[in-house]
Amino acid sequence: MVDILGGHGGYLADGSRAYSIGKVSDQIEKTHEYVLELNGWIEEQLKPGMVPGAIYDEIQRRVAKSSFAPFFMGVPENQARFVAHGIGLELDEIPVIAPKFDTPLEPGMVLAVEPKIFFPGVGGTGTENTYFITEAGCERLTLAPQEFTSVN
Repeated sequence: MVDILGGHGGYLADGSRAYSIGKVSDQIEKTHEYVLELNGWIEEQLKPGMVPGAIYDEIQRRVAKSSFAPFFMGVPENQARFVAHGIGLELDEIPVIAPKFDTPLEPGMVLAVEPKIFFPGVGGTGTENTYFITEAGCERLTLAPQEFTSVN
């Protein structure tokens, strides 16, 4: 995983992409497909009026139905309790897609969404994108391809 923080005019953007040297295992390939599917669903939720805590709860319900649940957002002893964080002048701002965060999303908010899955002793995969909340939904600001990239 490569996590890149960029800035322009004093504002920050956060992005992660997954790379490998050579072909990845079927396990990691299928996991990355799942992460991209989940990220697509999260994108659909990023619109004014949506409540971050409710989004988080639904993410957890969706992941709980998969084989990835024990490894979502980190290995069991070190799992993150959020899936997205606000970003702007600082790297970590509100809102946060996390339990009990009940302030609804509003146009103009910016979030870094980062669903990731890690397997102990194997490695992990995921993506992170920065989104701008608009009146109609969201706009992805980190435009690099999200597919897993094998470097030979």
